[in-house]
Amino acid sequence: MPNPFLLSILTLITTLAITPTIANTNFNTPNKTTTIIDSNLQANAVNTNNGQININSQNLNILSSQDTNNTKSNTKHKNLNVSYTLYGTNSSNLSGSISRDSSTSTSQQTTHNNTNLTATNINLNTTQDTKIKGANLQATNQLNINTKNLEVSSVQNKHKAKTRSQGASLGIGSSGVNSVGFNQSKADENSKTVLLTSMTAKQVNINTQAHTQLTGSLIAATDTGDKDGNDNGQLNLTTNSLSASSLNTTTNNKSNSIGLNAGGNANTNSAKLNRVSLDYTNNKHNSKTKVLATLGSGNIQIADIDQNNSNSNLNSNSKSKSKSKSKSKSSTKLLNRDIKDTEVNIYNIASHKGLKGEIDTRLLTKNGRIQIAKDIKKSGMITSAIQQIVNTDRTELKDFFSEVDKLHKTDEAVTAKIANNPT
Repeated sequence: MPNPFLLSILTLITTLAITPTIANTNFNTPNKTTTIIDSNLQANAVNTNNGQININSQNLNILSSQDTNNTKSNTKHKNLNVSYTLYGTNSSNLSGSISRDSSTSTSQQTTHNNTNLTATNINLNTTQDTKIKGANLQATNQLNINTKNLEVSSVQNKHKAKTRSQGASLGIGSSGVNSVGFNQSKADENSKTVLLTSMTAKQVNINTQAHTQLTGSLIAATDTGDKDGNDNGQLNLTTNSLSASSLNTTTNNKSNSIGLNAGGNANTNSAKLNRVSLDYTNNKHNSKTKVLATLGSGNIQIADIDQNNSNSNLNSNSKSKSKSKSKSKSSTKLLNRDIKDTEVNIYNIASHKGLKGEIDTRLLTKNGRIQIAKDIKKSGMITSAIQQIVNTDRTELKDFFSEVDKLHKTDEAVTAKIANNPT
């Protein structure tokens, strides 16, 4: 005689693929496990005897399928540009640039595909456990479940990504290196979204002998013709104990980047890197929403809660305080009863920080500060020339340059005279 324990481990699992529309579906495996994964099972009511999904089993699993996608990429680029220009016999110009950048990215994604059961009547009967995780059951008339333990849970799609990049560049002119640049960035994404598991019918009848577990899922009685999905109150659930918990939809994204560039003074041909610019950003976005376990309105009977309430009343009326209330297995603190409001927003926080600027490194030396003063003086000449043009009728472009040149020559002559005759 076969070992019954071994038989229970090697239980036959009936797995359904995508199934076409049929009149009736009947599974009768009272000593085995029936498992339905990623199926679209629909029973049409051609007459009053059709449109039935009937499953009788020891254990029943109605589950979503799961797709996993992992990607990874690495890229590297190098670039070299050089140009040499000859002007006549005595003048030439050399310019060029060297750059290098690289990036890496990884992505991990898990996506669920719910099973869908649709019929006029859905009847599920098991002697042990019924697990409905990642599924939508919809009956236009009745949904009837009889089981020992019932689990109804939604599932979470998950996405995680990471990106890193950096680069550097070098600019070359006739006088040598005239620019240097560096940039670096990174981004991290981590999100979870809830794919709802729901059980709805015009009338829902559930009888659980032991425990009912609801996790971020919905059970309610609604009329098929009601486009608004209003609760009609025809939900009947009887169980010894019931626990409710939520699932979270979360977003945790962050990114930052920094860019540094150094270059020479645009007013000179010097190769000195006397200007440094900085561009920095730091962004974050964090959000969290709870998807509640929801039971629609109707007749809900939870034996251990009802019994504890009864014992509590008896103890309060009794003179003896030796009897204490027994511990309940139920946890209904997170149980929601409003089918139109099944989510709670916990937080949604976004922050954006940045810094952008430029510094003239000549400020750090005495000679540099003198050079800056000269630049400012020359800038004043340009301003004066503009004012001169505005205040006269000379509005042609050549007049502007003529005015600037005149002021420049005057300044150079005065400076030279002071230098030659310091006393």
